[in-house]
Amino acid sequence: MRQLTSLAVVGGLWLLCILGCNFPESKSRSEQPASTPGASAGSSNTASRIDLALGISAEFKPVYKVLGIRDVSSTTASRKEINVSLPKGLDKEGIENNLRCAAKELYEEEKPDALIVYGYLESRTTDSSNVVGQLTFAPYGDWARASERPSLDKYKAVVEGRNPYLPPIDEDPPGSDGGLEKQALAGNYQAQRNLGFLLSSGYQGYPANPVMGCAWHMVILKSGHPEVNDSDRSNKKLECEQKLSPQQLREAEAEANALLKRIK
Repeated sequence: MRQLTSLAVVGGLWLLCILGCNFPESKSRSEQPASTPGASAGSSNTASRIDLALGISAEFKPVYKVLGIRDVSSTTASRKEINVSLPKGLDKEGIENNLRCAAKELYEEEKPDALIVYGYLESRTTDSSNVVGQLTFAPYGDWARASERPSLDKYKAVVEGRNPYLPPIDEDPPGSDGGLEKQALAGNYQAQRNLGFLLSSGYQGYPANPVMGCAWHMVILKSGHPEVNDSDRSNKKLECEQKLSPQQLREAEAEANALLKRIK
């Protein structure tokens, strides 16, 4: 009888616990830190993927300074531009690595669908004549495909050098035989790019002629060169749409059409 009573008491307590006791879920879960190891690994993994996509070396120490970030998004995709200042004396590799690191910083902060980094010489104004390099980070390296939003492993960094570290070709100052313009009119892609840059900026002794500079940028995009890339579209946007008035844009369009008729 006493044994039955004890069993009844134990059974009653067991029933009460089922109805009202709060057991700890499990020792491992209750002791988990606020930041779980799984979350940390995920972050580190993402960072590694970005480093891989941008070609960043773990040992490299960047020295750029951010000058400003601009939103150039469209209705279908988010796009960002970042201007950074670079110290004088960097070699080609140093410039490119700093651009890659700036792209990583902007991507991690803003998560745009595409971005462009412009590197400028320190203590210089942010105009095209002082750009020493630019980097486009976009799906397949194509700024125009930003709206596709593929996975990060489909993104590609396209780095382009600008004066002074990219050797120019046949840049003729005023008074020469006009070899650069001859090459441009003969359909030479790089000569057209250089001429558009020099006329837009008035660099290396060229008289600044923004309308003609813009016209050459238009010619490049209309010519069907296989070498045309996102930087050419970016140059047109910078030197035409952002700098010229509507009237000047119309003039540049007319000049571009006239040049296309002259190009062999």
